[in-house]
Amino acid sequence: QDIVEHDIKTIILKRILFLGQFELEDGPPIHKSATALVLKAADLNTNEYYLKFFRKHCEEKSFIGKDKFGIIVKKICNTTNKRQIEEWFDKYDVASNGEIDSNEFLAFCKDVVGDGREHRFVALKFMKNRNEFETEKKFHKEHISSIVEVEKFYDSNEKSVEGKRLRNALPNLREKIQTHLSMEKF
Repeated sequence: QDIVEHDIKTIILKRILFLGQFELEDGPPIHKSATALVLKAADLNTNEYYLKFFRKHCEEKSFIGKDKFGIIVKKICNTTNKRQIEEWFDKYDVASNGEIDSNEFLAFCKDVVGDGREHRFVALKFMKNRNEFETEKKFHKEHISSIVEVEKFYDSNEKSVEGKRLRNALPNLREKIQTHLSMEKF
C-alpha cells in the first residue's frame, strides 16, 4: 500500500508543481524587470540533485571515501577547509568504517548544505527576449565559476521533452503570477 500511495503522490506532485519539480513561493518575485522575472522556489527533487554528485564520484560502488567526499564538499559547499571537511566526514560516517553511503551523504547535505531544510531553494529566471536568453546562456557557459551557478537552462522553443514540459507548464505559471503574486501580465 505504501508503494501505491507513493506513486499516487508522485503523480499528483508532477501535475501541481512547476515542471513537476518546483514549488513556487508565494509573495513578490526576487527580481522583476521589463524583460525578466526571477521567482524563488523549493526544489522538491533536492535528494536527486545531491545524489547526482554522489553517483558521479562513487565509481559504481554504494559508498564514497574521504577523498571523494572532499571533492564533492568543495563543489557544493564552496569550502577548501580540510579540517572542516574531515570533521564532517567523521560525523556523517555513522558506521565509522571510512565510508559514507548515499543515506549518510543525504543526511550531510540536508544538515550542512541545506541548513536543516528538507528542500533546497532555487531561483527560477524567466526571460522574454530570446537574444538576452542566448547571451546569458553563453556567458554562463564561458564563465563556469560565475557567482550564481546555473544548474539547467530550459528553452520553450526546444523540441526536446524538457522544452515541451516547459511549454505545458507556462500557462499555469502565468496564472499563478497573476493571482498569487499580484503582478501585471508578464
